[in-house]
Amino acid sequence: MINPYAKVYLEWSRITGRDAQAELEKEGIRFISGDDMITPQAPTREYGLYQKAADGSLRNLATPNLALG
Repeated sequence: MINPYAKVYLEWSRITGRDAQAELEKEGIRFISGDDMITPQAPTREYGLYQKAADGSLRNLATPNLALG
């Protein structure tokens, strides 16, 4: 299905001194595409496509298929 009214917001998450997550929350954005996978340096459930509820709880929805060539 395609939603012609959907909007895509882009926030760079690796800019020093900027909190991309806070910017998205301020805009009321709840569906977020985060890092491709969990990294040992910063283990979190905020990866792939996830939904973040207003209470801070997460629901993972999808992850990319990282096929090795």
